[in-house]
Amino acid sequence: MEEDSKKSIRDLQGLAKAFDSKILSQIHDSSLWSFNEYQSGTGKCPVSKWYEDLTPQNKAYADRFMLIARKLRELKWPHFKHVKPLREARWDDKDKVPHRIFCDVLSGRCVTFLCGCTHKGKQYNPTNAYDTAIIRRNEIQARKAGTRELSF
Repeated sequence: MEEDSKKSIRDLQGLAKAFDSKILSQIHDSSLWSFNEYQSGTGKCPVSKWYEDLTPQNKAYADRFMLIARKLRELKWPHFKHVKPLREARWDDKDKVPHRIFCDVLSGRCVTFLCGCTHKGKQYNPTNAYDTAIIRRNEIQARKAGTRELSF
């Protein structure tokens, strides 16, 4: 069992190195992106809750993605995809399961994360993730909800 754990850690480290070297050319050192998340009128933060429900291994992939994404010159493919009018933050876990967070990109290098999900083919889990993200963005714009600094 302990040997499996050590192998998993080595596998993660190898993937992280490959991921880092693949995007090195996109890194922008002088100005980091600011990452916020949706906060409901009652104070709930569903993106943080989604993150907390991930396995420790998948949290590590999410953490690595966020660390690198903050430093990108532009939020573009393959790490971000336009899904009008939003964007989709994109990374895969060790088993190639696509993880996504719908987000709204504002001026001033500010991103608000709205709804986390996984993705397979054309199916999101939860299935209403995109619609939920649109509703949350509209609530923020109407001042029925707010944002806070992303906690991971």
